[in-house]
Amino acid sequence: MLASGELMATELGARYLQSQGIEASWWDARTGLIAAPRAAASARANFLSATCEFVPEPALQRRLAACHGVVVTQGFIASDAAGDTVLLGRGGSDTSAAYFAAKLGARQLEI
Repeated sequence: MLASGELMATELGARYLQSQGIEASWWDARTGLIAAPRAAASARANFLSATCEFVPEPALQRRLAACHGVVVTQGFIASDAAGDTVLLGRGGSDTSAAYFAAKLGARQLEI
């Protein structure tokens, strides 16, 4: 339920850009941010304050490069190994941006 706002807002945002003649692609962040298992964390913590790996991923770089125009995606959410939606906790949108920057090998991230 908590992820629904991110998903709906970004869908609306991508469609708005398209309606204004801006080429935009909606992309589900949960396909690129996969939570890392933490054995010492409670089940609740694994769902509400998940963490992800942040090593560069050439496959993710290729997938996003294949998207057309501006890529509109979400912050705050990821998925776990089972494919369930998890949250990145307080400040999760900034955390998502940092994860994506690291995974994409960005030279710079501005928040």
